[in-house]
Amino acid sequence: MDEVTCPYCEEECKINHDDGAFYNENEEEEMTCEHCDKVFMVSTSISYYHEGSKCPCKNGEDHDWQPQRGFPKEYYEGRESCAYCNETRDTYTPEQRREAMKRLIDLNK
Repeated sequence: MDEVTCPYCEEECKINHDDGAFYNENEEEEMTCEHCDKVFMVSTSISYYHEGSKCPCKNGEDHDWQPQRGFPKEYYEGRESCAYCNETRDTYTPEQRREAMKRLIDLNK
């Protein structure tokens, strides 16, 4: 919502966020009504929206393992995340993980 009702004249006023104003929750900021020119205080509150999604792996079905991607790629080699529940696993053996980390360290030398 980018409008607020002036508490004096009860007209709708557009909120200007160009300078980063009116984004801080629990912080009151001054605003001048564009209709009656009176100054009033505006407070910001944030609301959340929740949405459910199916998670078959939490109901006895298999995980949908997907390779993790990121930088540096050597860190993410052999790591996977479930597309449903975000659980992670490392498919590398300890030796493979050591080798991947060694390649990462060697890149930073």
